[in-house]
Amino acid sequence: MDFPTFVQGLFLVIVLVLIIVTILFFRKPATRKALSQDQRAVFLFVTLGGIFIISLLVGIKLSAWKARYQQASLDEQLEKKLSMDEFLFVERSYKPMSAAYQRLRESGDGLDEMLAKIARLLPVHNNHRPMLETLLDTFKTQKQRQEALYKKVNLEIRNAMLQSATTQDALSIHNQFHHRATVLHQQMTGFDTAVQKSLGQAAGLLEDNLKAARSLLAETLIPLKQRHQGRKGKQRPTLLSGYDFPDTVVQLLLQYLSQSDPDSTRQTREMIQQIIIARQNKDMISAWKKREPELLVPITKTEKLWQNAENKGLYYLGTLLYAVEAAYLADQFNMPHRNRAYSALMKEIRQVAPRQLDVLVQTNKEAKGSFFPLNYAEKKSRQL
Repeated sequence: MDFPTFVQGLFLVIVLVLIIVTILFFRKPATRKALSQDQRAVFLFVTLGGIFIISLLVGIKLSAWKARYQQASLDEQLEKKLSMDEFLFVERSYKPMSAAYQRLRESGDGLDEMLAKIARLLPVHNNHRPMLETLLDTFKTQKQRQEALYKKVNLEIRNAMLQSATTQDALSIHNQFHHRATVLHQQMTGFDTAVQKSLGQAAGLLEDNLKAARSLLAETLIPLKQRHQGRKGKQRPTLLSGYDFPDTVVQLLLQYLSQSDPDSTRQTREMIQQIIIARQNKDMISAWKKREPELLVPITKTEKLWQNAENKGLYYLGTLLYAVEAAYLADQFNMPHRNRAYSALMKEIRQVAPRQLDVLVQTNKEAKGSFFPLNYAEKKSRQL
C-alpha cells in the first residue's frame, strides 16, 4: 500500500466516524425542547450534506494527488530501469558487445587527452610543428569517428533499454536486440582496428622524427664539403635552419636531458657559455670599428672570426636541442625508452655533445689568439 492510498483510507474512516457521530448526536433525545423533531431532521440532513460535499471535494483532491504520486513513482521506477548500467544491459543481450562498448567509450577519453596534449605542445615546440600538426589531424579524424559511432551505439542501447523498461516482456526485447548488437559489435571492432592503426602511424611518425634528429645531429661534425654527400653518393638530409628555442623551452629541455644524461646537460650549458663569449667579443669588436675607422680591415677580420664562432655555436646548439626536443616529444607520447630510435638518438647525443663542445672551445681559442697586421706594413716590408 502506498502513502496516498493509506491517506485515502484514513480519510474515509474519519468521514464514516463523523457521519455516525452526527447521526447518533441528532438521534439522541434533546435535553431541551428548543428544536422540534422536524427541525432536528432538517439540521441532520444539512449536516450530512455538508459532510458529503466536503468529503467529495477533499476526495477529489486526494485522488488527484494519488494519481500524481503514482505517476511520479512509475516515472522513478522507469528512470531507475533506464539508469541501469548500460554495460550490464548489453551483456545480457550480447556479452562481447559490452567489452567493445567499454573500449569505445574509453577510446574517446584517450583521444581527448591526446588532442589536449598536442594542443599544449604545438605553441611551444614550433621546431616540430609539422609532425605535431600531422598527429593532430590524425587524432582529430579518429575523434570525429569515435563521437559519431558512440552516439549511434548509445542511442541503440538506450532505445532497447527504454522498450525493455516499458514492456512486460523484457526477455523478448533482449532477444530481438541480440541481432542488432552483433552488427554494432562488428562496427566497434572495426573502429578499434582503425584506432590501433592510427596509434601505429603516430609511433612511426615519432620514430621518423627521432631518426631525422639523429641524422642532423651526426651531420654537425661532418666537414662542410662532405655534408651534402653521404656514402655511395646518396643525398644527405637537408640541414634545418631557423630554430625557435625560447629560454623557457631551453630550460625545459635541459631539465629533461638532466634526468637521463647529466654529463650531456653540463656540456650543453658550457656550449651556451661559449656562444655567449663569442657574441660578447663580436659586439665589443663591432663597437671598436666605429671608434677606429683606420683599423677597419683587421678589426673586421677579427669580428668575422667571432661571428663565425657564434654561428657555429648556434648551429651546434640548435641541432643538439632539436634532438633533445625530439626525444622529449616522443617521451610525452609515452614512447618506451628502450625503443631503438629513441635509445639510438640518446646515444648520439652522449657522443656528439662533448665533441661539439671541444670544437667550440677550440674555435673561440683560435679567435682569441688571432692577429691581423695592417696591409701597409706588409707593403713596406716588401719594398725593403
